[in-house]
Amino acid sequence: MSDEILFKPNVPKEIKESVNNGTLAVFIGAGVSSIVGCERWDQLANSLVKKCYDKGFINFKESEELSKIQDHKKTISICYHIMNGSNKIDIFYDIMKNSLKEDEDIAIPNIYDDIYKLRGLFITTNADTHFDRLFNTPNILYQRQNFKYNKIDQTNLYHIHGSIRETDSLIFTVASYMERYNDSDFGTFLQRIFREYTVLFIGYGLGEFEILDFLLRKDKNNKIKSPPRHFMLYPLYTGQENILKYMQSYYSDLRINICAYAIDKKGYRQLEDVIKHWNKEINQITDFLPKSFEQLDAVMQTKSKTKIMRTLQKIKNDKSLEDYFFKILAVDRKPIKWLIPLKGAGYFNPNNNPKPQEVHNKKGYYTVPSWNILDALKNMSLRNEENPLEEVTEILIEIVNGIISYRVDGKRIDNYKTDSKILEIISHIPISYINKNHIDFIKDAIYSNFATSLMDRVICELFLPKLIHEKNIDLIIELLKVIFLYRELDISGDRRCISGMDIYYLKQTIDKNKSGIASLCPVDAVRVGLEKVKEILTKYNGRFSFIWIPTIEDHPQTRFPDKYECQLVHFIRDMLESSQPKEIEAIVNDMLKSKHDIMKRLAYHTIRHHYKNLSHLLWNIEGNPLSPLTMHELYELLKSRCKDFSQQQINLLLGWIDSMELYVPDEIKENHEKRASYEAYYKKEWLLSLDSANPDVKKKYDEYHAINDASYDHP
Repeated sequence: MSDEILFKPNVPKEIKESVNNGTLAVFIGAGVSSIVGCERWDQLANSLVKKCYDKGFINFKESEELSKIQDHKKTISICYHIMNGSNKIDIFYDIMKNSLKEDEDIAIPNIYDDIYKLRGLFITTNADTHFDRLFNTPNILYQRQNFKYNKIDQTNLYHIHGSIRETDSLIFTVASYMERYNDSDFGTFLQRIFREYTVLFIGYGLGEFEILDFLLRKDKNNKIKSPPRHFMLYPLYTGQENILKYMQSYYSDLRINICAYAIDKKGYRQLEDVIKHWNKEINQITDFLPKSFEQLDAVMQTKSKTKIMRTLQKIKNDKSLEDYFFKILAVDRKPIKWLIPLKGAGYFNPNNNPKPQEVHNKKGYYTVPSWNILDALKNMSLRNEENPLEEVTEILIEIVNGIISYRVDGKRIDNYKTDSKILEIISHIPISYINKNHIDFIKDAIYSNFATSLMDRVICELFLPKLIHEKNIDLIIELLKVIFLYRELDISGDRRCISGMDIYYLKQTIDKNKSGIASLCPVDAVRVGLEKVKEILTKYNGRFSFIWIPTIEDHPQTRFPDKYECQLVHFIRDMLESSQPKEIEAIVNDMLKSKHDIMKRLAYHTIRHHYKNLSHLLWNIEGNPLSPLTMHELYELLKSRCKDFSQQQINLLLGWIDSMELYVPDEIKENHEKRASYEAYYKKEWLLSLDSANPDVKKKYDEYHAINDASYDHP
């Protein structure tokens, strides 16, 4: 070892080798706990003495004598017996919990996160639980029966002096120390570690090694004269090389090398920098990660619950291992055995859903992280869809429902990547488990602050086709209400409606699924569409103008067929065409009576399509229906069906044409001849829609033609 005291000493080659061999054991002492905020032994001892005096358990002189004791563990043990004898042991444990900051939020991440990355077997003599968060609950061991020499597992955390989470397990009195270290199982457990592992001590001082000294000297296999093979990180000041030399001579008898680090600049917190530095060296130089990747590949086929739990602990605090594991789990043919363990380990907790993160120096720009476990969960839902198991389905839907219902201060986590994958998972769940809550989730997701194309694609290609395949009409209708949601924008004073979905995927969703919808519930779908049209018309009367929608049928004149209003109208058209005439008769009749031109135009188009069954609606219209605003659809209706008109109907039409009201330009209103010619010109247009072979039609056409030809050459 180097005699120089550095701020960041290098990692000893023996420790690097032990990481490669999987034989590094890390003992964690009170110095680490104090860095994260726990009180030191002297502070706890002083607090206990003060409480004993304040409560009248001891007098002032006795408190003074106790305060002078240099062995703080001895003082703590005495206070324990005093309070226990006064039937106030609960006060003792309250003070201990307070000193360990059990009910306080400790800054995260902290030194424990870096210690974990040392890739060792972890043993702690600390009673606090601040390291516990890095371990799954089954891997946190602190009871005497957990310390078996033949069951040492590198994925466990061993609290060999007990844990404050269960006070009966704590070891801090002389009697409890003696009982624990004289226990044959416990002694064999520690002896095996010191015999087979390279041990690194972190956070220990001189006063904490009496028991280890006793243990190491007791080990018959420990040859004192052999070279030291264990290590201790120890704080010193630069210039204290002589002290380092003296300490090394003492610890050599215990086969421990001193790795000194300088604390001149940061004090005891320098340990944080040392551990970070060691992490970097260990992860760059050792082959821990490549070996771990190989182990993850191999463990995918296991059925052993023990190996599964060890794997989950192995990946728990290593993002690279976790990402790799979830990547291979996302394509594994038999992933479901991991579902319950992953759920138990908290991987599907909704608060793990990554929140959008604002990118600094780019105002208004956010990045949205991916939740790395969801592809694996999707794979599980796919495999369960192939061979459904009720137990698995119920766990899947429980996870999904927990995520979609999760709120923070009443607000959902707006992560469009998560939303799209959750909908994919829902799309593979049996239909009996899907309900309106899932449709409401889609609605929330479509109203995201971010692009929704990922979500829209799943609606188009997976979710809606599933509802259609399962013939779930109720959910189809609820989903259509969501699909046709719109946003309102004010662009330079122009109020507009835009689709909640991406307009490309809105069109794809309609085009790919309209035949399925039409085969199941066209009339209900019509009602959904019409309600949306009416809603928009109450706010923006001109949104369905013939300028934007020149024809109801598909036509080259329609310049913006992807426009939200156009897609909505065309969907209604297609559903009306697919409906049984008797089922839509009342709807079409109401549309004819509407004050809105778009409703009349849709009605005329529908009558044209279903003329045999709905023609009576045309001939029973009250008043004169001829209008330039609805001309195209009514004209096409008359033109395509004129061969079927009776003479009575022809006469009715001629009467409508004769009496129709026309817009007349101001410059010719007072000129009788030009006005007559102008009106005759437009009435001739309507006559062209009728059968010219009909004598009455021909006669009327010649009459209008003569008037128009004689006095006004209309442009």
